[in-house]
Amino acid sequence: MNSIKHLFLNSVVFLFSFFYFSQAFAQMGGYSMPVTRNVSAIAERQIKGLVGLDRGAINLGAEYLSRSGSTGFSGYFLMATEKTAVSKPQLLIFGVGMPLYFYDNRKQNAYITPGLGIILVKNSDVSDTVFGPQIKIGTQFELSPQLHIGLEEMLTTNALSEKSQGLELMTLVTLAFNL
Repeated sequence: MNSIKHLFLNSVVFLFSFFYFSQAFAQMGGYSMPVTRNVSAIAERQIKGLVGLDRGAINLGAEYLSRSGSTGFSGYFLMATEKTAVSKPQLLIFGVGMPLYFYDNRKQNAYITPGLGIILVKNSDVSDTVFGPQIKIGTQFELSPQLHIGLEEMLTTNALSEKSQGLELMTLVTLAFNL
């Protein structure tokens, strides 16, 4: 499991570095990002439903997204059920993030969302409230102009407490409705 987490973190660093250096290079006039529509004209608001399975436990949540151009603001909550057989704690996550869209065309987009969250952790022996950075990488595909389906990988971290686990990695299916 550690190798999966390291692979995910390295992928995040790579994608974020690629996005940053591509933008810097494009500003020098050498390259244009693979965006096929005018993202500065995009202004949308979405409500997303989040559903996933993690080690046999169910993850359910919702997210509100307000987007303008290639960036935005999101607020979300997620509840992950406990699975004692595989030592997975119950989580209730409240977080905020700033999605950065590094690929966008008419039918699909890809994004990375760094953020911060408050996590209520409940395990068989520990109940704790922790705070830490979170990051999401995802993609969405348009089913209709008002409906999108997507896949999202979410990594939550615990920055302040030693009583609870450090990392939780979740894969979520998203269903987004434009407002």
